[in-house]
Amino acid sequence: KSSNRFDKILEGLKRILNIALTMFSGMFRMSLVQIGRLAQLRINNRAKS
Repeated sequence: KSSNRFDKILEGLKRILNIALTMFSGMFRMSLVQIGRLAQLRINNRAKS
């Protein structure tokens, strides 16, 4: 019984980790895109001036 409960806890932890990882990677990608846009704007501004 104890090992079964432990397995259930492990499954729950894995699920939570997967959700957290997907959320984190999504946020990371979005921030990377924003940083890329900012860099592009700066390069464009430098080229103009």
